[in-house]
Amino acid sequence: VIGAYRTDILEQAGYTTADLTDIDWNRFIEIGKDVKAKTGTYMLSGQADSPDTIMMMLQSAGASLFDEDGKPAMTDNDALKECIDIYKTMVDEGIYLEVNKWDDYVTSITKGSVAGVINGNWISLLSRVWKIQPANGKSQICRN
Repeated sequence: VIGAYRTDILEQAGYTTADLTDIDWNRFIEIGKDVKAKTGTYMLSGQADSPDTIMMMLQSAGASLFDEDGKPAMTDNDALKECIDIYKTMVDEGIYLEVNKWDDYVTSITKGSVAGVINGNWISLLSRVWKIQPANGKSQICRN
């Protein structure tokens, strides 16, 4: 799981990628609210009907929807509950843009509607598009 961020948007709000490295979700939400207030830009986006963001959150915490035996573990999964609560908070606080389809997700990244993306490392290919426009190479990947 990686985080790739638009450095130009972060700088407009007074932040760098160092401010987003090795932080907890509470701090991420604080920064996201500040970025949104100062730039009008969402911090993240994702498909409303997809569990991708929650899955990335679980994986980054070393958790899973399955137990050690490979059996589903969703009902008593504290990490899952916490990820869902954090996701809801991001949506409620207006820092997470929920879109309806994959193309809208990609467009939110490539057209600058969001300051960052958290996903599998393959998503870094999309951040290369930021090097073309609108960011002109002002994106960085950092450890979340």
